[in-house]
Amino acid sequence: VPNGPGGGMSLGFRRVAVVGCGSLGKLVGWSIAGVTGVKVSVVCRRQEQVDRILTRGGIECEDADGKSAGVREVTAGVASDFHSGSADLVVVAVKSFDTQGAAEIAARLCAPEGAVLSLQNGLSHVGVLRKALAKSARSAGGPCLLLGTCTAGAAPGAADGDGSGGAVDPSRVSFRGRGRFVVGLMGDGEGFQRG
Repeated sequence: VPNGPGGGMSLGFRRVAVVGCGSLGKLVGWSIAGVTGVKVSVVCRRQEQVDRILTRGGIECEDADGKSAGVREVTAGVASDFHSGSADLVVVAVKSFDTQGAAEIAARLCAPEGAVLSLQNGLSHVGVLRKALAKSARSAGGPCLLLGTCTAGAAPGAADGDGSGGAVDPSRVSFRGRGRFVVGLMGDGEGFQRG
């Protein structure tokens, strides 16, 4: 996990929004929140998720046995809570059936000189994201599109904190296996380019 036990990360972005508050979105948000000087926001679908994250003071990551690796400060809200251009990097971490809505949110939140990173399975989301970014471009060029993969394991965090798989706590994520994040730049008509 980036910036997790034994890992490290540096970013050129200072304002990061994660669209999608499932296991992967929370793991990514928690990981990036450990980078000094970076402010992380998670965009949740439901107000109950927002309320729980704000009550806890951020997202808590636990190992497979339920042992806490700590709470890292993130802000949370539903899409309408965030201003246009409020993020330098927007990470899209939703299931493919939610891509259209997430793409519109990402395009609105991303600063014109920023980037949108998709951590989604498959390829059908690429066209949806590109179209939303082109439609919302507020300056020449607009945000760039990055595509990524993640092999780190994540699962919903247990409400009781013992990792037993009971009720789920929207402010917790369970880290289930070390992996890598690989990111590349999506070129204009040139296909996938390593970034």
